Amino acid sequence: MAFHFKARTLQVAITISLFCCSGCVSYQILTEIDGAEIAPKTEFLRIDVTTLTDALILFGAPRKIYEVNRQVVLIYQRAVINEKELSFSIPLYQTVRGYDISASGGLQRMDLLELRFNHKGILENFVFEKESKRPFFNTLFQD
Repeated sequence: MAFHFKARTLQVAITISLFCCSGCVSYQILTEIDGAEIAPKTEFLRIDVTTLTDALILFGAPRKIYEVNRQVVLIYQRAVINEKELSFSIPLYQTVRGYDISASGGLQRMDLLELRFNHKGILENFVFEKESKRPFFNTLFQD
């Protein structure tokens, strides 16, 4: 008789815990790509030789165009964003607030090509960074 009582108590405890703790586990992956791929054609770029027209033919339309100190700056940029989220929720009752546990993280990589042309349209300088976490960081420390 005591064994039957323990088994029945265990069954009831398991049923109640499964009922209260039945929940939902979800895992989301979000990948977003912003901008066109920058082809690594920098071997065709020659300082004081390549013209603005050559660069536009080679790389296409830039993402941004600036004019700084009589220089034309073309910026080609591509961002790849990967975000992941894991969540677990336990709905207890409709009248009582359930529990929700989630964790998420993201990773952003950027490809950058910056071309600087003088007022005559001749290439003076360029910077190419592939899969950088901090775009423009190396350009801060250049002459």
